[in-house]
Amino acid sequence: MPDRSDNEGKTLAFGKYYEAAIAPVGSASNGAASYRLWIPDGVQTIRGLIVKQHGCGDPAAVTGLEHANDLQWQALALKHQLALVGIKLPTGYPLCTDEAIRDRVTEQAFLKALPALAKESHHSELDQVPWIFWGHSGGADWGMQMLRHYPERVIAVVNMRCGGILNTSGESEILDLEPESAATMLGVPVLWAVGGKDPHVEECVDLPKQIFSKYRSANAAWTIAIEPNAQHESGNSRFLAIPYLDAILSMRLMRGSQLHPIDPTQGWLGNPNTYEVAAINQYQGNPLQAAWLPNQPEAKQTRLFQPTLVYLQTDR
Repeated sequence: MPDRSDNEGKTLAFGKYYEAAIAPVGSASNGAASYRLWIPDGVQTIRGLIVKQHGCGDPAAVTGLEHANDLQWQALALKHQLALVGIKLPTGYPLCTDEAIRDRVTEQAFLKALPALAKESHHSELDQVPWIFWGHSGGADWGMQMLRHYPERVIAVVNMRCGGILNTSGESEILDLEPESAATMLGVPVLWAVGGKDPHVEECVDLPKQIFSKYRSANAAWTIAIEPNAQHESGNSRFLAIPYLDAILSMRLMRGSQLHPIDPTQGWLGNPNTYEVAAINQYQGNPLQAAWLPNQPEAKQTRLFQPTLVYLQTDR
């Protein structure tokens, strides 16, 4: 693998890499972050950005930048003419602290990185394109915060474990949104992949279920999936996340980078108790208690991720 210590566009897997480092503001060490961007060869205009954010702590941060090197995610980006970015947050970065939520430092660093990466890659549109947020653990919490702040710019959100909506004090809370932002946010597809044996039960199991139930009852285009034997690791969740996003992208980015709204009255529903999946117009249960899906899951997905609240039902 080529050295990526500089910002030259190194070619690997039919694409180029670019890096940017955001320095902290003043004496605050927690404002720093590093970013690695991958752009597929042959893409003249980027239509969107897949943002992959690791969770809390050093072990997760060590491989944060390598999210941009993942070949399966690169294939998704190439298909839809997207860029892919991995993020590394340094030791002590308050991704999962009250300060991060109150001061929004992760958000500020990300917004600073976009024009830097746009300049480095010679893709000025990168600073304007819509986003997909994939986050693990605390990174999932951050993705939901970004959805709350920028619903008009988010294509979809995928939460690998956790993914609560947090108030400004840092406490978990199921928020009542302001009317002007609620309609936009409810139309952004969100997928949770919950570990059934996750030790962080309150934050990473119970809270996602509660949030899903609350907003799905308001007809949000949201999905939750429980992998019964998984703990806090990401596990096999890519086999759900990538096909799910592939379908969402085909619906939302039909022309250029303009976002098309999701109609939650169209699509498929999964029964959280019987695991049955049916088209909305053929669904027998209460549709606002079922998980919404953009299309019919493939047989291999159903085997791996039986729809408990909608797919993940596999022995590991």
